[in-house]
Amino acid sequence: MVTDTSRHQTVSARIADGVAARVLVDYDGATPPYELLEALRRQGWLPLRHLAPPAAAIDWSRPDPSQRSGYAIRPYPVRTQGTFEGTDAQRALAIRRAQATIDDLVGSGAGGRRRLGITVTAPVAALARPIVAAHCTILEEWAHRSPRQASYRGQVAAAEKAVHTFLVQVSARLEVELLGALAHWEPEVADAATVRRPPPPVRDNRPAGPPVTVQVEVRAQLRDEVVRHLDTMAEVQSASTTGRTIRASYRGVRTEQRHEMITLVVAVPATIDLAELERDLTGLGANAVRRTAPTPAPVSPAGGPAPRRRTW
Repeated sequence: MVTDTSRHQTVSARIADGVAARVLVDYDGATPPYELLEALRRQGWLPLRHLAPPAAAIDWSRPDPSQRSGYAIRPYPVRTQGTFEGTDAQRALAIRRAQATIDDLVGSGAGGRRRLGITVTAPVAALARPIVAAHCTILEEWAHRSPRQASYRGQVAAAEKAVHTFLVQVSARLEVELLGALAHWEPEVADAATVRRPPPPVRDNRPAGPPVTVQVEVRAQLRDEVVRHLDTMAEVQSASTTGRTIRASYRGVRTEQRHEMITLVVAVPATIDLAELERDLTGLGANAVRRTAPTPAPVSPAGGPAPRRRTW
C-alpha cells in the first residue's frame, strides 16, 4: 500500500507498507539526492545505494568542471530501494519518520520549511524525542536550565528549572500536527532565529578541589537520558548492570518483579552543587544518588605523606 508520495523536480519517493516496509526513490542519476538518501539510511532504511552510472550515461566529449572530471553524466533514470526491519511498532514509527523526511526534503511543501526551537521540561524529554523525530528533522538538542519565577503564599522568588530544547526543521504541513502531539506537555515554541544555545556556566576563581565521585542508580530504560544530562557537566567514568527483585503484596497475593538497574560512577567537579544535581537527576527518574567516600592517602608515622619506595 502506497502511504506517501512526494515529488520535487526529478525526485519521486514513496513508501510501501506490505509484508516488508520499503521505501522507493526514483531520481535522475545526473543529480542524485544525496541528502535524502543519507537521511533515510540513518533511520534504518537499507541499502538505498546510488549505483555508478552505466557506460551509455557517460559523455566523454565534454568535461564537468564542477566534479573536476574529464567527463559529464547524461540524465538517466535510477530507482533505488531500502527496507526496514523491526517490530510492528518500530516499523510504524520508521514509516512516520520517513514520511516526514521525504516531505521535509523533497516534498511539495519543501519550500515551506521552518526552523523552530521547542523546549520541554527535562523529565519528559525522553518521551518527546521520538514524537519530534517522527514529525521533523532534529538539527540540534541540548539540556540546560531556564530561569523562571516561583510563587508561594503570595511571595515571588527567582528560580530555575531543568529543561531540554530541540532545534528542528519542520514542514508547514506537519507543524500543526507536531505541536498538537506535544500540547499536553505545554512546550515553549519559538522561531529558531531567537533561540540561542546557552554558554557553559562560568566558573568562579575560587580554588576548586578534586572532583567528587558519586554513584547514580537508574533503571536501564532511562540510562541514555541520564547520561546525556550528566555529559553536560560531569564525566561518567563507568557503568555496571545489576538485577533487583522488588516484592509486593496485595490482598494476600505476593508478586515479584525483576528490574535491570544501571549504576553509574560519575566524577562531578567540585564547583557543582550536589544537592542541585540530585534534584535534577531525581526529576529524570534516577532512584538514588550516593556520594562515594574518598580513599584516604597513606600517611607515614611522622605525619607526612608516605615516602615512595625505590625499586632499584
